[in-house]
Amino acid sequence: YRQRFQAVFVDEYQDTNRVQEAIVTRVAAPGCLFTVGDIKQSIYRFRAADPLLFRSRAASYERGEGGRRVDLKENFRSAPNILFAVNDLFERSMSLSGGEVEYGEKERLLPGRSAPEDERPVTLELLLEADPTEGEEKEGETEEAGAIQRQAAFVDRSIRQRMAEKGKLEIKGGSRTLAYRDFAILLRTGQGVAEEVARALAR
Repeated sequence: YRQRFQAVFVDEYQDTNRVQEAIVTRVAAPGCLFTVGDIKQSIYRFRAADPLLFRSRAASYERGEGGRRVDLKENFRSAPNILFAVNDLFERSMSLSGGEVEYGEKERLLPGRSAPEDERPVTLELLLEADPTEGEEKEGETEEAGAIQRQAAFVDRSIRQRMAEKGKLEIKGGSRTLAYRDFAILLRTGQGVAEEVARALAR
């Protein structure tokens, strides 16, 4: 049966579970398996995904056992300032003991494109407790709801501040003044959060 397949490709390998791993190893002949993944992006443990399968295979390949490991370090999607900030944050927060993920020199991302002339530094804001300037907590409000409201207020204030500064956005052929359509708000989940952010921005 293996002879029917010249090669077997597995994408998002970090989210493979042990049943899928057993199927893949029986279908793919030796030297015919090609896997791609990033253990930091594993999000399907609730579906029995086992990122340790990825780590084990990567370590074996690095030792020259059973295959060859190729690290794709160049990133062409993100601006250099984003990559430098991510590298710095991940190196400080990721370890095998703390999260089963090592982030060292081999894992650092390298910029594949040049930085824009007006590249701004990346800032990290931590909202650790209630801020009295961001509105009073309502009676009966849960701690989670209060945290969401504080996050929404912070996003609203940050965007309005940037707009008041009349910052410039680099585009092909020149630059233009920032507009509200240039901002993107990324949320871990939309349920219960997106509505609160939308209300804050509509005020």
